[in-house]
Amino acid sequence: MNRYWSLAILLAGAVGWYYQHQEIPTPQPQLSPAKAPQTIRLPSKPVRGLSSSWTIYSSGTEGATTAAGQIFTPPAEAPTLTRIGFKFDQSYHGQLQPELSFQIILSEWELDRPSPIEVWASETRTLPSTTETYKYTWQDFNVPLIKLDANKEYIAWITLSDLGNPPGISTSVPDMGPSYRASPTIDPNAQPIHNYEQGRSAFFRVANPGGSRQSMTGYAWEVRNPGQNLFFRMFFKVTP
Repeated sequence: MNRYWSLAILLAGAVGWYYQHQEIPTPQPQLSPAKAPQTIRLPSKPVRGLSSSWTIYSSGTEGATTAAGQIFTPPAEAPTLTRIGFKFDQSYHGQLQPELSFQIILSEWELDRPSPIEVWASETRTLPSTTETYKYTWQDFNVPLIKLDANKEYIAWITLSDLGNPPGISTSVPDMGPSYRASPTIDPNAQPIHNYEQGRSAFFRVANPGGSRQSMTGYAWEVRNPGQNLFFRMFFKVTP
């Protein structure tokens, strides 16, 4: 009898040792589903590098740009515009320019010109005079949650006119054209890499000696090819 009890005790001890030395699985944290982005930007990625610049004048003769803008289409999943910004290039060429004022206008794009009815206009902002050879600065404006139509094109355009600036004063906005992995002059098969392929830059270059905005929606603008943009950034809120 004692023999059976001894075997039972040994067996129970062995079973206990087995369970105590089993590796207990570590609880795995529950992975939360990836959150969808709440903001969409145009262009989708920040752009590096600059090419040429477009000079915008407060007034000028035929061919002088007195307004310049970026044509865009709101993202279908995020049509509510919250912010607009342009990069400005204030150049100093041996002659100090006085400070200047500018404004950004948002309009629907009507085939070859902005609509005469504004969707939104920024406050007037003043750029200080520059004492550096080149001074690049972002100028961003918050927009009061304007819901746009994803089936329409719009233009955000810059003007110095009708803001009390001296005649012929100017500032510049860099160009954000496509980039290339190899120089097109060396490699004729080099393909352009577009920062925003659907966008286009547009310019009002009709004679405007008085520096007035009245004619800016009455004449056709010069429009560049798709993928040729101003240096801009826009932010849109995703619609639930």
